[in-house]
Amino acid sequence: MRTLLAALAVRAAAAAWSDGAVAPQDCDALSGVPLQVLMYGNNDAYTLRKLDQGEWEKLFKINWFDGHINAAAVFVDDNNDVYFFASFGGYLCRFDEDQKVCFDGQLKYSSPNAGVIVGATFYYSKNLGRDGGETIHFVTDIGSDSPTQVTSDKVAFSSTLFEGAVLDFAAVDEADGVSYVEDGDDDLAYLLGLGADFEVVVIRLDNDGHPDAYAVLEGTVEWGAGEEGESGGFGAAYMFKSDGDDAVTSVFFSSNGGKGTFGLDLGFAVDDDCWNEGTDVSGHTTCTTSQPIVRYEAASEESSSNDGLNCPFGVLGTDAPTALPTTSSPSYAPTVEKTEEPTPRPTHDPTKAPKPRPTAAPTYQPSVDPTIEPTEMPTYEPSKAPTPKPSPAPTSRPSANPSYAPSIDPTFEPTHEPSYEPTVSPTPRPSDAPSYSPTVDPTFEPTHLPTYEPSAGPSPRPTPQPSSKPTAAPSYAPSVDPTFEPTLAPTYEPTLKPSDRPTVAPSYGPSAPPSIGPSAEPTYAPTFSETHEPTLKPSMEPSAAPSWQPFIIDSVNCDPNKAAPLQVLRWEDADEYSLRSWDFQTGEYKKEYNIDYFDGHINAVAMWERADGNNYAIGSFGGNLSWFSKKKRIDIGSLVYDTPNAGTVIGNDYYYARSPGKDERNCGIYFVEDIAGEPRFETTSNLCISKSVFEGAVLDFVAANEDDADRYGTSSTYVDDNEAEGLYLFGLGEQHEVLIVKLVDKMPQAYAVVSSVIDWRSKEDDDEPSDDSGYGAGYSFLGPTEQRFFFTSNKGFGMFELQMPITVPDDCWNTGTNTDDHKECKDAPAATLTWMGASAVTNYNDGLNCPVTTVFGHISYAPTYVPSPMPSKSDRRLTDSSASDRRIRRSLRRGNWRGLWRGF
Repeated sequence: MRTLLAALAVRAAAAAWSDGAVAPQDCDALSGVPLQVLMYGNNDAYTLRKLDQGEWEKLFKINWFDGHINAAAVFVDDNNDVYFFASFGGYLCRFDEDQKVCFDGQLKYSSPNAGVIVGATFYYSKNLGRDGGETIHFVTDIGSDSPTQVTSDKVAFSSTLFEGAVLDFAAVDEADGVSYVEDGDDDLAYLLGLGADFEVVVIRLDNDGHPDAYAVLEGTVEWGAGEEGESGGFGAAYMFKSDGDDAVTSVFFSSNGGKGTFGLDLGFAVDDDCWNEGTDVSGHTTCTTSQPIVRYEAASEESSSNDGLNCPFGVLGTDAPTALPTTSSPSYAPTVEKTEEPTPRPTHDPTKAPKPRPTAAPTYQPSVDPTIEPTEMPTYEPSKAPTPKPSPAPTSRPSANPSYAPSIDPTFEPTHEPSYEPTVSPTPRPSDAPSYSPTVDPTFEPTHLPTYEPSAGPSPRPTPQPSSKPTAAPSYAPSVDPTFEPTLAPTYEPTLKPSDRPTVAPSYGPSAPPSIGPSAEPTYAPTFSETHEPTLKPSMEPSAAPSWQPFIIDSVNCDPNKAAPLQVLRWEDADEYSLRSWDFQTGEYKKEYNIDYFDGHINAVAMWERADGNNYAIGSFGGNLSWFSKKKRIDIGSLVYDTPNAGTVIGNDYYYARSPGKDERNCGIYFVEDIAGEPRFETTSNLCISKSVFEGAVLDFVAANEDDADRYGTSSTYVDDNEAEGLYLFGLGEQHEVLIVKLVDKMPQAYAVVSSVIDWRSKEDDDEPSDDSGYGAGYSFLGPTEQRFFFTSNKGFGMFELQMPITVPDDCWNTGTNTDDHKECKDAPAATLTWMGASAVTNYNDGLNCPVTTVFGHISYAPTYVPSPMPSKSDRRLTDSSASDRRIRRSLRRGNWRGLWRGF
């Protein structure tokens, strides 16, 4: 063991940290075991897990940190203590089960996803080779309180030489006297990674520790007992080193796609002309003179948001060596008689029985005296030192001659197909045909769904679904600036009367003469400044200056004739967030743009409408409240939570929370006042949401303001609680319970939870989901006559409309931060959720939308599969008279989606 640790610490230094809170790891218990820090399954917290029989078994949960964790690595100091390191939200930290201690100064990337330690230097990158031009940065002297950050500028990586990106590194250091890469140098260190198509990426470190060149070699894959397929990238890498004077170093990589853990045979050659150098990647090439072997070793299930690390000594799948014999007989003694099948560890010809007794302490030299009984297989010369543990690269099937190492999971009969259990996670791709939506391609017959623009003329056949009332004009709003007949040319003299219709294309500045009517004295001077948006009808007098100054960030292009829900999300677990719009017809999300200028956590997004009608996006970027657009973001202050995941805007105030209902550690709802002026960040909460009143957590809010008479003529009633003109937040629990939060003087003052019924409309029983789901995206639309509220399921169950009003008796309101007496409202009538149509599976997401729409045609119910026999009623409300005719399902309070039949 001393020999091994000395080799590992060749380039290391003593750990001299002033804060000793983080404990070294117990590597005796973790020897030979691959580890990963990852978000497992659909959990929203990271865990440390070990590979056990192909599955990632939890060791401990990192529930004391909410942000991004990756680029994990292992540091061995010169006292032989082992510490775990990783990037926590862009800061390099050492950690254990209970806490982390971080260095000052943020890393070059806020979310690196590949990391390794060589000696006392931490190397890291983000999506190396994905887009091209990426580099590897490093931090030196991590064993001290004052490490040094170094920006790498010697070599950049091409995006064309390997598939995907290098997502983790393993490191080998030839300072231990072994040549791992045959390139003519025998004392350098190298970083090793795999591309998604098993390409071997070798990064050379110069004598100063700088990455100065890299080579890409096509790997030769030996699948053995593994099942061939796409790797999904290799997000976890490991380096193991066996004990003894003849210690063996081995390198492994785990497939994110669940294809297994693979070993890389070391000692491969890299010719001089294979090295790519410099930051101009146009001349970088793949090396074709060497093809290292990448060999399937063991099963491992799918993983994502992950990074690998391991205690460096031991052999993959074996226990650490003990200092003294553990039994009175040799622990690996051969059987007295041969077994019929090959043994996991080959024994050549077994001895009749083990004769010598173990010594009191293991020796590293052969015994002087011969054994009492000669061995059946003569030895030519005694070895000068005991052989090391079996190498970690066994053959997949028994060979004619004994192999040098057993398989990790020996079988009595070599199988031709893998025998592990199917993966727990669903398949990553949708089915071949959509389940709830009509085909994307139009049919020759009229579609069930209205088009976005009115047709130029009447259709030749009646539509299969008659409208409730024939309209005199197209059902979808005409263009914003309709004209009956455009003028052939502009007039130069003012008209005697103002025109009653706008021109075909409004100008952005006033005309040279006023266009309304003759003034007391005509003037040809233009107005002082152009208006921001043309009005539909001309104003009587030109303004002296624009009414509104440009805002600090670009506005969102909102079309009031359409009503598209938006989400900011990591689409299909991508590394970066994007803004996407939801298609009501297909349930799919169309990308609007990538948010590629920020690497951290984004959520709790919302839309703010300025009084001039322009709309601006706002949300949490790594715990900072930020205005954002396609090109940039502007921070305006720090929030209470680093990673809030529910947010909305009421007026000029922003409200946010972190998984309310999940636990009572993050149970408060906070707000920021006057977000567009001089923001004031409220840091106290007088209300705590209990974790026992609904299932799971609320993952997004929508806001309701009953004081909307200026918009609709009379004030609305969204919550029937004997209080007029209230302010409320709505959210859904994971069993579609409705959370209603009452705001008084802007402070969240009380909340109630009521159950709901689901109107599945035309869905068949077999199509109804039987699982719980989080609702990570909420939307609120202001229509011509009313406000409507919607939520989409993260599991792809669809979009649902929350029908208004919701009745809340006085005794159902919960108040205060002591949740012992908080309860669900069982006396209130159930709220109604109406299934509107299909939606895609989403994660790491939050909803927002342009709030104002002139039509709700784009938010109509999903089509039925056959025409209705009668004209359909309005899709706005479920009235008492129609409720009895609908198929309503009441969900069990702690049951499943299928629920119980309930009549009305």
